[in-house]
Amino acid sequence: MRANLALGGAAVALQGRADDFAETRDVAAAHPDVLEVAATAHGLSEEEGGGYLWRGELRLWDNALLMGWYSAVDGGVRSKGTMYFILSAHGLPALGRWVGLSYDGKIVTGWAVIAKTEDQVPDLIRSLKDSNGTGPPL
Repeated sequence: MRANLALGGAAVALQGRADDFAETRDVAAAHPDVLEVAATAHGLSEEEGGGYLWRGELRLWDNALLMGWYSAVDGGVRSKGTMYFILSAHGLPALGRWVGLSYDGKIVTGWAVIAKTEDQVPDLIRSLKDSNGTGPPL
C-alpha cells in the first residue's frame, strides 16, 4: 500500500444519463488506503428527474487499483453500486467504470474518471466512450 493516498480534492465523474460530479476527501491517517467520495450536485436537472446525492468509499489495491462502493444519501432513494478504477503510473487520472441499481430496479452502468481538475473530465470520458473502454494510455 502507498504510505498515503493523497487524492483529496480530485474531481470524480460517473457518466450515466448525465454526468455526476463528486469530490474526493482523504480520510484519517489510520486508513491511508481509503478515500471518501461525495457527490457535490444532484447530477440531473429538475426536468430530467432531479438525480440524487451519493457518497462512497474507494480502497487502494496493489498501488494500481481503486475499488469501492457508492450509495444514495437522499432518504428513500435506493440507488447504490460499485466503482472500479485503474490508476495511472503517476496516480491521476484514474479511468474506470461504475455499475449499480437504478431507482426503478434496473442494473445500470457507465464510465468513470478521477482527474486532478473537473475540466479534464469531459475529454477523458469521451476517450473512454470512443475507445469502448481502452481510453487514453495511462
